[in-house]
Amino acid sequence: MKNCIFIYLGVILALVFQTCLTSPVPDSGDSPSAEDKQLNEHNKLYKEVLKEFTDFTIEMSEDFLEFTTKITEEIKQNNELPDIEHPNRRQLEFTKALEHVKSSEGDHTLLNMYKLTEDVLEATRTLDDPKFLTEEREKLIEKYKIREFMNKIRERYMKFYESLSKAVDVYADELSETQKQEQHKLLDWNKDFSETKDFRSKTDKFADFFDFFKPCCEDL
Repeated sequence: MKNCIFIYLGVILALVFQTCLTSPVPDSGDSPSAEDKQLNEHNKLYKEVLKEFTDFTIEMSEDFLEFTTKITEEIKQNNELPDIEHPNRRQLEFTKALEHVKSSEGDHTLLNMYKLTEDVLEATRTLDDPKFLTEEREKLIEKYKIREFMNKIRERYMKFYESLSKAVDVYADELSETQKQEQHKLLDWNKDFSETKDFRSKTDKFADFFDFFKPCCEDL
């Protein structure tokens, strides 16, 4: 695990959400169509959440990739990690995954964003691992403010998740009693999701949202 926090540095910048998800609100004077409320890929809530998730993944990844490149260059100039390549394999994989997200659609987009999310979780696990935190590594983490950065990532994720829960609540208010009964699994999921406070557990549950409408990656 030597110096692995910086190997992951190019990846942990992938999924950062700085603004909140917009709750779905029907257009003034227009009642939602039946298709908008079916649990499929045409559902209004599904399309809005997927668009927000994709747009912010791309936007924030591009911004923070620029920051990552700057930090990597500083590490190289200071010769602090002479035993790794610059750019390292993780950074190259991150860049490739981002390009796939920007160019693909549907299941492929979700699959690549899930991969980026897993890399983020792996980075947080590394920071929380007592076996990893030697004195030398702590100095590097402090110098490059890695822990502060990861805390901001957690905060932004949690704000995004909170906005998602509110969006589902608004969606539920628009459903008839019959529709609520038919979609009770989604509504039950949201109740459990909103009550989950642990970052890792909440992130794992988040991936289940899209499967209610269109199960991901069945043919991949």
